[in-house]
Amino acid sequence: MRSVQTFLLKPIYAALLVHSSIYMSNTAIAAGRVDFVEISIPKTSEFFSVNLVSSAINDFGQVSGNVSYVRNNASFSQFRRGFVFNNTITQYEPLVPSGFVGSTAANGINNAGFATGFSDTSSGMRFVTFKEGVTNNLGSGEGLAINQSGWIAGWSNLQAFVFNGTSTLSLGNLLGASRANDINDHGQVVGRGTFNGAQRAFLYSNGNVLDLGTLGGASSTATAINNRGVIVGSSLNSSGANRAFIYENGVMRDLGTLGGNSSIANNLNDSGQIVGSSDNSAFLYTGFQNSALINLNLIAPSGWTLTSAQDINRYGQILVNGSHQNQSKSLVITLHPEWQGTSGNWDDATKWNFGGLGALNNLTPGLPHDVIISGNNTSLTVNGSQNAEIKSLLVSGAQGQVTTLDLQNGRISTKNGATFNANSQLTGNGNLDGNIVLNSGSQVRVSSGQSMLLSGGLVSNNGAVRVLGSNANAANLTVAQAFQNQASGQINLQNANVELLNTLVNNGLITVSAGNSNLFGNVINTSNGRLFLSGNSNTTFYDTVEISSGGELRVSAGSTATFFGEMIQRTGAIMSGNGTKFYEGGLSVGNSPGLGVDAGNVSFGASNQYLAEIGGTFIGDSNGNGLQFDRYIVNGTLTLGGTLKLVSWNSFIAESGQSFDLFDWGNLIGQFDVIDTSGLSIASGAQLDLSRLYVDGTISVTPVPEPSGYAFMLAGLGLIAYASRKRKPI
Repeated sequence: MRSVQTFLLKPIYAALLVHSSIYMSNTAIAAGRVDFVEISIPKTSEFFSVNLVSSAINDFGQVSGNVSYVRNNASFSQFRRGFVFNNTITQYEPLVPSGFVGSTAANGINNAGFATGFSDTSSGMRFVTFKEGVTNNLGSGEGLAINQSGWIAGWSNLQAFVFNGTSTLSLGNLLGASRANDINDHGQVVGRGTFNGAQRAFLYSNGNVLDLGTLGGASSTATAINNRGVIVGSSLNSSGANRAFIYENGVMRDLGTLGGNSSIANNLNDSGQIVGSSDNSAFLYTGFQNSALINLNLIAPSGWTLTSAQDINRYGQILVNGSHQNQSKSLVITLHPEWQGTSGNWDDATKWNFGGLGALNNLTPGLPHDVIISGNNTSLTVNGSQNAEIKSLLVSGAQGQVTTLDLQNGRISTKNGATFNANSQLTGNGNLDGNIVLNSGSQVRVSSGQSMLLSGGLVSNNGAVRVLGSNANAANLTVAQAFQNQASGQINLQNANVELLNTLVNNGLITVSAGNSNLFGNVINTSNGRLFLSGNSNTTFYDTVEISSGGELRVSAGSTATFFGEMIQRTGAIMSGNGTKFYEGGLSVGNSPGLGVDAGNVSFGASNQYLAEIGGTFIGDSNGNGLQFDRYIVNGTLTLGGTLKLVSWNSFIAESGQSFDLFDWGNLIGQFDVIDTSGLSIASGAQLDLSRLYVDGTISVTPVPEPSGYAFMLAGLGLIAYASRKRKPI
């Protein structure tokens, strides 16, 4: 969609500069937040004057328009160029089509970034499309609007036309002298045509033309149509004043003015917001029937006069033209929404206050918006959207009250992340996408039978993440990216399934209080991290768990922890509690090598591999500092099974006479199923002696017996066997 604006000036080659600011008005109307992006041209000594007028904005904030100037060294020699501006960059050159001469213009723009307008050529004015400096010459005339399919509406030789991507249809035989100002995605076209000698607003649809009438005067013009078939424009009334109108359901209605006599509606979006100009001031119409026009100068930046609102996209971003420091410029205005009132549904447009201007009919937060949900002296719950995409989210609550965002089986995606402040919580089934910061006093709460997905970015927890299910229905949480539980953060689990698609780094407290819980994904428990399993809970870890020096893993009496992934227990890690740890995926202790101490009971399963690195005989101090071989001490019962893998560390070669106290225990049950010594280097002439491994946990290196010694030993074994046979009863 685009508003009607014609230009008679000639081209300019100039850079467009962008300036962004957040503006907070001091007026009563603007308690909200408004963001301005300025499109401007720097003055230089070459220019006598420079002006910029924007025409249209698409849903991605790209703007089409025209710049003009008068050279100082040419008496009133006027120049003009069309441009497309992308607000993600700070500089954009106006489009200069290769092979064209004279003026260019960029009028409408669609979501694919194609702008339409005209370029002067040696054979006359041609309607074109522009994109990223590439120009397509499509035919004679000027393109005024372009829909999402690339269809163009415009005029040529004083007659309206429609271009469907391959051919051009002139509407002159139906409308006479005419102009097509806009086209929607259904191919419906509006503009002005000749009816009984008068210029009247028309609708062209499916080969038929409809005279839209007037507000009582002689003439009217339709400037825009949305995809719901609602039309806006201007018409003379019975008093001869030009007034903005809205046409829907076969009725043309006067939108009024800002207090003067005249107004014009330039454009509208599919939600029904209308923008235009009244008495030389830009206005916004909220879309609520019979509501008053809002003067956008009430929220204008200091020093600006906003004369005309040219376009509004699906997110309520408004493209305005105005003046600043005696120069024509343009702004893109983004009205950021805040929740208003008590509990309700995200998709209820009446619950959002956009930029302090109030609710906008049928419009809820979208991609450009920084959204705030804040409880004012009351508790409230916002039921989330089925699929909302926003720029950022901030949720906070009043002291003593709670502001809750319930995902309600939906999805909210944030480009720049979500922040939850004190007295706020996130709950319910659904997906919150983007970086998430949980500040002190906030929480994520997943209850029995619920499944929540936190995806798209880092989760940083300074509050509480509570995944609390029941014996009958577990609570389920999936975190797709890195998860950092900060020093003040808590993660509380009970009958919970937690899937970590990246890594959980725990600097705070993780508790499992009861029931059966499962953790999928890597866990790093740092030197400040505490992981407490209590309340007769059974917790299963399916991937790598690392307990750093100073970090604590406590399994209280009656509770169990099962590890199907590798457990890395660093020297100085605190393994406390009288419960039981079951290792099925591998255990290594120390820091290559080092000391591991466990206060409780430990069981090595059949699939477990205990890795013992040996790099010397020095046993280190009481804390294991300087220890040259892995040593594992279990104060409770140690149950052996699986594989003991012995390897040399740092190219160590074990020699005869050396011994290594690998294990100590309170009680011992069982033996290793396999002892793998292939990775341990032993000096020539020496052998490994495992005879005391299950007696006191020690292995040693002894000399290989001489051949004569072997013979004597074998003879002795033979005599013993003979005597044994003789003792058998007859």
